[in-house]
Amino acid sequence: MRAPFFKTSEALQRAVTKPAHLAICLHLWNYKENVRAEMTHKPKLIIIEDNVPDVSLVKEALRQEGVDCDLTTIEDGEQAISFARAQGLYADAPVPDLILMDMNLPKIGGEAILHELRAQSRLKHVPVILWSSALSTKDEAIAQQFHAHKFIRKPMGLAEFLKIGGIIREALMPPRSAAG
Repeated sequence: MRAPFFKTSEALQRAVTKPAHLAICLHLWNYKENVRAEMTHKPKLIIIEDNVPDVSLVKEALRQEGVDCDLTTIEDGEQAISFARAQGLYADAPVPDLILMDMNLPKIGGEAILHELRAQSRLKHVPVILWSSALSTKDEAIAQQFHAHKFIRKPMGLAEFLKIGGIIREALMPPRSAAG
């Protein structure tokens, strides 16, 4: 005998008559829906970077790691502030799952952008990976002050640069706990 298929949790509730069975069935229904949502969720990544070759290398690193995500590139500090404030072109922008941001940007620098990202309630908990080609203890201190997920120095060689795909993958798709 095949188990009945229910299109909605309401139909399930009408069909199951015993409260104990209903509780179990609803728990399983919610679990199934959560798994379905996780399987269909395509992570959203924002790259705030003015260097087009660096963006291309990040895309290649993601491809090599098998990371399929919706990627948006923001090219300068003013655009990044507009994104943070949900203004102009970014008025309807969804909340990303991760932001990768260069500290050295034209128009407005990384520290001011990071401050604005953390000041916005919709973005304050989004993980941010900061990177910079400059070796600066100030940038590392800023990363700690604003609770950045990670601070990395931009790699100089291709092989090292492509490792960024793994760093982004781990930040986007953290390992599931044994209990979860």
